[in-house]
Amino acid sequence: WYTYWGGTDKRENYHVASTPQQGAFDFFIVDKNDKSYVRSGTRNEDYYAFGKPIYAVCDAVVYDVNTGVEDNRPSQMNPIEAMGNYVILKTVNEEYIFYAHFQNESIKVKKGDTVKQGQYLGNCGNSGNSSEAHLHLHIQDGPNVIADVGARCFFTSLVVNGTLTQDYSPVKGD
Repeated sequence: WYTYWGGTDKRENYHVASTPQQGAFDFFIVDKNDKSYVRSGTRNEDYYAFGKPIYAVCDAVVYDVNTGVEDNRPSQMNPIEAMGNYVILKTVNEEYIFYAHFQNESIKVKKGDTVKQGQYLGNCGNSGNSSEAHLHLHIQDGPNVIADVGARCFFTSLVVNGTLTQDYSPVKGD
């Protein structure tokens, strides 16, 4: 996985301009040539991330789920349903973790479920305000995607550019 958007500077992460998403990430899968797809890239199936499993980053309760949003054709976006198919987790610390752009009908958890770190949630897709298959992930202090405040997300343990890193928040290019 490759951090396409991440960090605290607008050059690294366009999300910083949005208060709720100021600590957001967009994760893609790229090959050795930094390309995110094979063939022409005109089908979702051409994208390395499309259909890949997405897992819970921590123990939490499923606060909300949206499913049934069709995946976009690559390069076409759906700003009307910006998050597309999504899962929102609520932590014991009253933090809300947003996962967006799941593959249509792939989400396997429902509102009210308790999930454990590493539990399968669904597959990466291209739904919502997304031009290609990727995972959007961010954390905020409340469930309102418009009015609440986002925060930087730190991973307890993460392999970054081949090195095991502790307590790290990925930046563009990792």
